[in-house]
Amino acid sequence: KKLPKVIDGNFIKEQLSKIEIIKHKAILTLTYSVGLRVSEVINLKIENLDSKRMIIHIKNAKGRKDRIVPLSKTVLELLRIYWKEYKPKEENIIKLKQYLNDISKSRNSSK
Repeated sequence: KKLPKVIDGNFIKEQLSKIEIIKHKAILTLTYSVGLRVSEVINLKIENLDSKRMIIHIKNAKGRKDRIVPLSKTVLELLRIYWKEYKPKEENIIKLKQYLNDISKSRNSSK
């Protein structure tokens, strides 16, 4: 079995720092910082974040198992900025369909 290719951490930080849209930056920073899968990110709810214990409770992860991952101060602050700016009304923190629409619009406007 082949080992997966690992992306250099500095490269990821550099690329994330270039993202200007706070929603995209929050999603990708959250994903890379704790190794979340796309399905875990889009199903994340505000009640899954525990800022006192600095953990994220991922429910029904791969294999329908729950898991707990660390929540860094940087990611927490970024999510708070995102929350204040976008004020999502859904119980899920991030809606993938809206995210994909945003990316599509930003790509079309840059052409």
